[in-house]
Amino acid sequence: MRNTLLGQCFHTRNEKMHIDIFDLFPPFLQSLEALQDEEHEKQQRHFLYFLLHQVPVSSNFSILTRRMACKVLITFFWTSSEK
Repeated sequence: MRNTLLGQCFHTRNEKMHIDIFDLFPPFLQSLEALQDEEHEKQQRHFLYFLLHQVPVSSNFSILTRRMACKVLITFFWTSSEK
């Protein structure tokens, strides 16, 4: 699922698609965190790397989707720190 979401997101410039996919990230990241095994941690790191390092520098993403990626990251880290 990770490869499908990230691939769709990275290889298109469609802002609506980016927003729809980014809306799926928080629950998906939370489900990976709940599983707490090595493979799921690796997948979680891939998502976080994508949002933190690839979205901000890629010309495929608009300002709105870059801000949304930041929002997803902040929400994830905020909810993770509460546990």
